[in-house]
Amino acid sequence: MADRIDLLRLYASSDNTQWNEFLTNCKRRGDISKLMQILRACQEGMAHLAKQKLNDEKLNVWFARLVRSIEKTMTSIVREKAPNPFDVGIGSAEMKYQKKKRDQELRNFIKKNSY
Repeated sequence: MADRIDLLRLYASSDNTQWNEFLTNCKRRGDISKLMQILRACQEGMAHLAKQKLNDEKLNVWFARLVRSIEKTMTSIVREKAPNPFDVGIGSAEMKYQKKKRDQELRNFIKKNSY
């Protein structure tokens, strides 16, 4: 895989159905590493566009949605692998603490491995 994704080309040919299928397949396989790889490549692509001043408001909003969909899929995978009753708002204080700890670990992982 290339170091960065050409976001202009992806944006021009974007197909929500294909993107959602990709996310669904990653979720089904529990493939956080693939999602992280794609996230980083997208971030590198956006950094490249920003350096060239080719990112406009519409592209920025689209990119934010793209990143958010990856992060939500990763969160969903983590919740399936390590379910917690507080995911639906019930449970003890200890469960709430464990949920916060798990979610913070995911955020730290994303931050550490992002571009």
